[in-house]
Amino acid sequence: RRARAQRLSNLRAALTRLTAERTEEELALRNGCGDLPSSLEAARLACKRAQRRLEPALLELKYAREDGLEGQDLEAAKAAVKAATGAARDADRQLSQVHASLCARLPLFPELHRLLPDAAPRELLPIFHPQRTLKVYSNLRSLGTGAGRHAVRYAELEDGRPVVLKEYAVDAEGRRNCYKEAALLLRLRHPA
Repeated sequence: RRARAQRLSNLRAALTRLTAERTEEELALRNGCGDLPSSLEAARLACKRAQRRLEPALLELKYAREDGLEGQDLEAAKAAVKAATGAARDADRQLSQVHASLCARLPLFPELHRLLPDAAPRELLPIFHPQRTLKVYSNLRSLGTGAGRHAVRYAELEDGRPVVLKEYAVDAEGRRNCYKEAALLLRLRHPA
């Protein structure tokens, strides 16, 4: 009797979950894909603008160090880089949120696929950051080159988590290799 009651309880929970999912899908279908295309374009543009603002700040800091500036001048240059880096990270985070929202709606709206990068595997779309550059990482340093003569770098995310970055050639074969390796890494699970 207990096993039967447990099965019945599990079935009710599954039915409740499926009903909620169906209601959510029906609502999404009624609302359509909304302003996702324009939101994506606005987020991409904001990301590019933030990166363009970061470059002169980095250059100014480089010149300040080369000129041997100290004290307030150097601190002002560092503060400008920190502010520009924060803005670039915020823009990147916003783009990631819009991108994740778009990926979540792909099963219901396949026409949204045209807004995504060409040839990117479907499984990588939720983690894909098309506008991200090395400038949004902190504590960036080289670890040497990998097996295929690709530059490998150590960096930290804004929350301090360490990451390793690998650079690829910007051609069709380099992109294909990048996607293949990223998909493989995404499927890895640590046993602990």
